[in-house]
Amino acid sequence: VFRELRRFAPDIVHVQYLNPGMPPVIAARLAGYPVLATIHSQPADKARGLWISRRCLPAIADFIVCVSNHTDRLMFGECDANGRRDTRRATIHNAVNIPPESLAGTRKTVRGELGLADARIVGVVSRLSHEKGIHLLLESFARIAPDLPDARILVIGDGPERPALEEQAGRLKIAERVLWKGALTHAMAMRCLRAADVVAVPSLREGFGLAAAEGMAVGRPVVAFA
Repeated sequence: VFRELRRFAPDIVHVQYLNPGMPPVIAARLAGYPVLATIHSQPADKARGLWISRRCLPAIADFIVCVSNHTDRLMFGECDANGRRDTRRATIHNAVNIPPESLAGTRKTVRGELGLADARIVGVVSRLSHEKGIHLLLESFARIAPDLPDARILVIGDGPERPALEEQAGRLKIAERVLWKGALTHAMAMRCLRAADVVAVPSLREGFGLAAAEGMAVGRPVVAFA
């Protein structure tokens, strides 16, 4: 990392994640470049992550951005011992951009394209990894499935947990009720999300769920974990 930074000689180094973000932060500082760090969510190892963010990062980074006030409070506390917030830190909320082509056609058209014209659709856009909680969505859906025979889950995204999730859906006897669309372009993902009757965001930890914002941006009601 140090050699690459020296080769490119940037004006500023932006590090997006604490893990594995700290080595690049340290390398950038040793190379003499200003460092901007962005914190998206609580780290998987909370104790280690909080120690790094509160003790190490402020001493190394020139400026820190959190994507939500909740993330800022979680990672740094409410304020310092004198009741002041570090002026080298700010919250800049995530935003979403909905491509115009995503809004082409009616919802009825999009539902027809998916073969779900007459279904009640629970939509989810997510990386298929454990912290995104898709396994809990499947468990919840299995409870209501017998009472809602026309309900379906539309899963947009891919990831390492997909084989296990597909196996879980089979075990819960809802395999034929789940449509796995896989990874799509952003425009196509947003187009598909318009078909949903409700968007689910079952993340176990999330700094600012873009999927929730995207669901609202295309006019869908959102159900999310706190």
